[in-house]
Amino acid sequence: MTAIPLSLFASPTFLFAADGPAQDAAPLLRRALPVGFVEHGEVREEMRREFPEVLRVFQQGLSFEEAVDVLARNRIRIQGYPQDGHFAHLNALESLGPDSELERREGVLCTVLHDDKFSIIGFGVRQLRGPARMRQAFEFIRDTKRFRVAEIPGLSDQSRLTTARRLIRDGLLRFAAPS
Repeated sequence: MTAIPLSLFASPTFLFAADGPAQDAAPLLRRALPVGFVEHGEVREEMRREFPEVLRVFQQGLSFEEAVDVLARNRIRIQGYPQDGHFAHLNALESLGPDSELERREGVLCTVLHDDKFSIIGFGVRQLRGPARMRQAFEFIRDTKRFRVAEIPGLSDQSRLTTARRLIRDGLLRFAAPS
């Protein structure tokens, strides 16, 4: 079942982005293509008459920010992890402390999503979700290539260690190589 006639005209990348917010905008966009549209001209003509309204509803439900967020999340989800000796960092987790210097793993993209209740840092197929107050910490981790655990803002000492340990274990961070 194809969701919207617009898929006949949109690029796959854009349509994928539109699959979230715009497609939820109205039932008109969630209808299946009519039976016989390939071989029957009268069915196609009816689709042609409805098409301007479909475009109008689609455009009303479309948000650039939401579309780009969908594209970014999908790009992050399909990335692989580098072969950079991650298991050695897992073995060193017991040595993690406030002065431990960490870095984001090379080539691992991440994003921070948030609302009034939760903040999420997403990378690869993984994510760490916490209360909304963790947004500042997650954004710092996303935006800072190299840092000490004690520099993570907005968290208690124990929460900094717990967050860092989880992000090392899940593959976003690693212990920084000596400078």
